[in-house]
Amino acid sequence: MNLPIVELLGFIAAGLSSCSFIPQVYRVYKTKSMQNISWCMLGISILAGTLWLIYGFYLENSILIVSSAITCSLHISLTYFKFKFKMRLQEYPKY
Repeated sequence: MNLPIVELLGFIAAGLSSCSFIPQVYRVYKTKSMQNISWCMLGISILAGTLWLIYGFYLENSILIVSSAITCSLHISLTYFKFKFKMRLQEYPKY
């Protein structure tokens, strides 16, 4: 694999950007708490990731496609947890 330095930098940047949400998803999964995660942030992030994914397909840029897909899936996981843990709190109210 002989990547030009600019593509290598793009690959590293995309990988780090995508992976930056893994600790948040893990923390939410372990703590079962989404209180400090904004619905607005999740919506904007999913929209941005989807647009980056479409743009990546348009450019036929595999690095952009993969990183956008990973980032989008992590944001969708956070949205799922937000719904799941909100429902759990409503089912079992604290007294």
